[in-house]
Amino acid sequence: MSSFEPATLEAMRDLLPRWGRWLNAHALSDATIRQAIDLGCTGVSARHESIYPATFAEATDAGLEVAGWTVRDLGTWSRLAGLGVRAVCVEAEALDG
Repeated sequence: MSSFEPATLEAMRDLLPRWGRWLNAHALSDATIRQAIDLGCTGVSARHESIYPATFAEATDAGLEVAGWTVRDLGTWSRLAGLGVRAVCVEAEALDG
């Protein structure tokens, strides 16, 4: 399950401890990565524009899976796939590939 809200992620940790939790964020930043780890998340989902080789490596080195949103073209989808993101949220032209 995923959420932008830390309180929701904490509540779900207590209710369903075996479920993986992902922090949704507008940026894949140091602060986001630290927050996801502090919340016990297994992954982070961020705006695709903030996912670069360095931020992706930082997150995965910390043991987090990474997803990107919202991908609207095949070029962005290919860039993220090349980095090794776990998942993408897609719409528009990205669905044509």
